[in-house]
Amino acid sequence: MKPRLPFCLSLSLLLALTVPGCQPSGPSGQGATGTGFFTIPFEDILEDAQVVPLSEFADRVELVPLEKTDSSLLGAILSFSVTDEFIFVHHNGNGLLAQFTRDGRYVRSLGALGRGPGEYVLMRCFSVDEERERIYIQTNWTTLLMEFTFDGEHMKSMQFPGVERMYTVWSREDRYVSYSPPYQGDEPFVFMEHNESGDTLQTTANTNFWGSDDMSYMTTMMHGQNVFYRQEETLRMKDKYQDTVYTYDGEGTIVPRLAIDMGKYRLPDDLVYERKASRPLPGDAKWLGVHETDRYVILPYGPHVDYNRGEALDDKQGVAVFDKLTGQGFTGKESERGGFENDLTGGPDFLPLLANDTAAFGILSALDLKLFLESEDFENQVVKNPDQKEQLQQLNRTLKEDDNPFLVIVHMK
Repeated sequence: MKPRLPFCLSLSLLLALTVPGCQPSGPSGQGATGTGFFTIPFEDILEDAQVVPLSEFADRVELVPLEKTDSSLLGAILSFSVTDEFIFVHHNGNGLLAQFTRDGRYVRSLGALGRGPGEYVLMRCFSVDEERERIYIQTNWTTLLMEFTFDGEHMKSMQFPGVERMYTVWSREDRYVSYSPPYQGDEPFVFMEHNESGDTLQTTANTNFWGSDDMSYMTTMMHGQNVFYRQEETLRMKDKYQDTVYTYDGEGTIVPRLAIDMGKYRLPDDLVYERKASRPLPGDAKWLGVHETDRYVILPYGPHVDYNRGEALDDKQGVAVFDKLTGQGFTGKESERGGFENDLTGGPDFLPLLANDTAAFGILSALDLKLFLESEDFENQVVKNPDQKEQLQQLNRTLKEDDNPFLVIVHMK
């Protein structure tokens, strides 16, 4: 499996193939496991769908402790990626991308702190080419894209001429995709595929425009909100405000993959953060993340921040799931953490933050795990696998609150 600022645009276009924005259309409840475009009725799922426990769509839970050493002490985890052999973790501790084996043993940090070759001070995001065993780290203010091998060797650093974007990731072969939401209000596109020379090859269209008087001089991304993910080894792209997820067809052309009809939960175009963010936001507005397995589309969501009030609209987040086989949706519990009740092993509620074709992944801090294992909720939890609940009780006897976090792996039915 391959996988969480204003910038000015000055682009020299070799070829601009613009894919227009796509609005939700067509039936959404007839199953969608084929290659055709489909729509997910997000509002209907939240309003009508049943809240289900983990056992309804998963059959096994793994808890992988990430080894704590002097070199691998992790800060807050910002994003992560899981391959067949490794776990890569972007965190705010020492600022370097940490590499662990699939069972949680620390391997190395990619690169070093500094400003020389193979060095960086802050990273903005990273992407993984598992087939070629390459890691691509985008640095923060310098926006270099640094290429490393899985063995930690720095291969090269790329600076794309004319490409000044919020996020840049490896896409396919020698192609890269860069993303920025509209900031000034006159940008022609949102996603841009380009080569190492910075030549634009394909784009997706911006659909929200405004004048300079409406510009807010700010932009933001919510923790848990993603604009890139990979499924079936192919990059998927979703702007944080638009409804459509884009991907590649068999000819390598960017095409609409699916749409998410958020209904009343959609943030109106004239209230996006980059456009007069001081306006009061509607109380129902939600940010949205998107992840996908072979069968399910997973949609973590949460409240927006109202900068006029200086606080979030509420303190609850949750997760909705769309079953592509049946065309039906269901949800987890809405709470400060959100997620699905773990009736398999009795652990804390599971909030998926990443997925591959067959599994969903989450992160659980040692402190949160320990507090839950010492709670009455855990003691009274009836589970499908009592032996695994007993293993959690044994784990709690040696668990320390300042241990590194755990990777939670939920294997889907």
